[in-house]
Parts: sequence; structure tokens; C-alpha cells
Amino acid sequence: MSGDFERDGYRFVDVPGQLDPEWMTNAVLSSYWGGRLDREQVRESLENARLFGLLDQQGHQVGMARVVTDGTRFAWLSDVIIAEDLRGRGLGQWMLGLIFGSAGLRRVDRWLLATGDSHVLYRRFGFVSTDVDGKFMVRTAGSPESMSVE
Repeated sequence: MSGDFERDGYRFVDVPGQLDPEWMTNAVLSSYWGGRLDREQVRESLENARLFGLLDQQGHQVGMARVVTDGTRFAWLSDVIIAEDLRGRGLGQWMLGLIFGSAGLRRVDRWLLATGDSHVLYRRFGFVSTDVDGKFMVRTAGSPESMSVE
């Protein structure tokens, strides 16, 4: 995509140089799943993935997502985080719509993720649970999906 998209004073970016590695590292370490990781593990995971983020009007990072992919057949979506005080405003849904529609990812036919609390959000994009506790979710080519970024 390598372009900016704006909504309600927030800007979607997919250029790593515009993202804040320290904010992303701290966000992951502060998440319910990040407590078992150390700082170096998080930094390496960021260096080896496609990164996406949301910036506020002052250019401060307020959201992120990480994708590990071959660009065609498989993608693992991880570390989808919106700053706590901004949750519930639709920013995560907007960011995901842009990620799924971005160049290099729109043709991916199998997406996987793990979540403990955002099932409703991911179902909007065609993800379904793959295990009894619902932690793992998959989206395959042909899944019904809402790609609206409005």
C-alpha cells in the first residue's frame, strides 16, 4: 500500500520508518499475551514482520498490527493493538480493513490468528473459530467478509 489513509484525525501507515518501535514493543509487552515475552523477542518479531500502525494528529502511534506472510497463500495476523483510551471507536476495524485490502495481502487465501477477546471483531472479516475454546481463528478464500473501511 505504502500510502496514508486518514479518518477522524488518525492516519493509517504501513511504512516501518513512520512507526515507533518503542511504542510497539511496550504495547505488546503490556498486552495480556505479551507478558511471557522479553523485550528482545518482541523487537525481533517486529523486525521480521510486515508492520502497520495508526498515528494521531501529533504523529504519536496509537495502534498497530503485525503480519507474517508469504504474500499469497498464508498470513498470520498478530499483535493487533489500539491504545486503551481509543478502543471502541472503530479504529481497529478500520485498520484491519485496510490491512486485508493492502497490496501484497489482498490475495492471501488463508489467514490465521489467535485471540482471547476480540472474536466479534474478527468475525466481521470472515474469521471462524477452529478449536473448542475459540482462541484460534481462520479465514480462507471465499469466506464471507466485510471489507468496509468507512
